[in-house]
Amino acid sequence: MQTRHLHFTLRRYWANDRINYCIRVLIAMIGVVFPCWYLNATSEVTPLILGIIAAALAETDDNLTGRLKALATTLICFLVASVSIEVLFDYPIFFALGLFSSTFGFIMLGAMGPRYASIAFASLLLAVYTMLGADSSVNLWYQPMLLLGGAFWYGLLSLTWHILWPNQPVQQNLAHVFSQLATYLDSKSQLFEPIADLQPQPLRLDAAHNNAKVVAALNGAKATLLHRARRGQPHTTGDRFLKIYFMAQDIHERVSSSHYRYQDLAATFQRSDVLFRFQRLLRAQAMACRDIA
Repeated sequence: MQTRHLHFTLRRYWANDRINYCIRVLIAMIGVVFPCWYLNATSEVTPLILGIIAAALAETDDNLTGRLKALATTLICFLVASVSIEVLFDYPIFFALGLFSSTFGFIMLGAMGPRYASIAFASLLLAVYTMLGADSSVNLWYQPMLLLGGAFWYGLLSLTWHILWPNQPVQQNLAHVFSQLATYLDSKSQLFEPIADLQPQPLRLDAAHNNAKVVAALNGAKATLLHRARRGQPHTTGDRFLKIYFMAQDIHERVSSSHYRYQDLAATFQRSDVLFRFQRLLRAQAMACRDIA
């Protein structure tokens, strides 16, 4: 029984995208801290870690080809941001003009889409990191190469992670959908209290708030599935996830429908177990959704 509970706990943690994200960053940081410590190259640790952080912030979900393109774009933007700071740092007027131009350019790059917005933000952050260490830089290429080295190391780790578990983002998004569905079902079940003076308005507001979270989770899962589509058709390996998504969508459509006033139902069936059975059914469905998640 304890083994089964531990297995369930580990699967729940594995389905959490934030935990996986933190594990990748931790592995990347350990991968630069221990070699630098062993080689007594402590001065290189900080720019390498800053490069890892910037690359982690620029990471977006996509298929393997999209990730390769995003990594190449990220490294190019990082190189431009870092080298331009190093070249112009000793010339205040040109530095101000270059900083203004690069900031405007990266903001315009972010307007192309969410993926480029993350890359643009990380590039601006890397420029700030370069400015902070410009005084202690040995030469023109010393700090940019370390920053790009850390970014490349994290990008390589992220690509390896994606190759080993290509469907993990889809699974995590679907798990999030069913987790939010379970919360929404629990809040919806509270509307079926068999009491005569039921005040449904606060309960309806709570249900509406949870319904908005379900809609956002469904949109996120749909975007992840579309990223893995080919010519408008899903991959063969994604057919099962697509069916699960449609099942979650169908559950949401059914549970979000309302046909009668809840206070009228409570007043009519206050001496019956009909509403209690409705409530019990919704809570059982919520437990089933949590098990799926």
